[in-house]
Amino acid sequence: MEQKIIDAEAEAILTDDAKQLVLVEGRHIAERIVSLKVSNEAEYRAACELGVRNKEVLNRLEAFRKAIVKPMQDAVKNTNGIFERLASRFAENQEKINRAVTTYFTSRKKTEAIKTTHISGGGRTSMQRRWTFDILNDDLVPREFCKPDEMKIRRHMNAGTREIPGVRIYEKETPVFVTD
Repeated sequence: MEQKIIDAEAEAILTDDAKQLVLVEGRHIAERIVSLKVSNEAEYRAACELGVRNKEVLNRLEAFRKAIVKPMQDAVKNTNGIFERLASRFAENQEKINRAVTTYFTSRKKTEAIKTTHISGGGRTSMQRRWTFDILNDDLVPREFCKPDEMKIRRHMNAGTREIPGVRIYEKETPVFVTD
């Protein structure tokens, strides 16, 4: 039984050009992949051509996707910016309120117990205790609490480093298909 290439969700958002691309190219590539094997120069060349053609389809699909989502991404970015500006004002207010309440609580806890304060109209305030930490000296933190910096390792590797204790650096070959 043939697998349906375009499902109902894709059908709803794809343009006619994108649908045509997926149907025609998808079917053509799928048919050629079924019998794909590479054991000689001619089959290798055919597989490379198929890889480039498939990469072209991927590139075109990505362009279709970007055209669809860009207006939505722009709207989300704009909306997030508006709410971040509004929320930052209230976050500053909350910090000031927290400092004032903490200062009062700290001064009173020596003389009397303050547990929970109920606010008329609903809501309550209480003091919560949680353990937290500040790193005072990175060099003194035991190794078991440290995580390797993969970005730093990659930068050094790309700059030519081939040996880092505890890291296997190796060359991996993968085909790269480039479209014109």
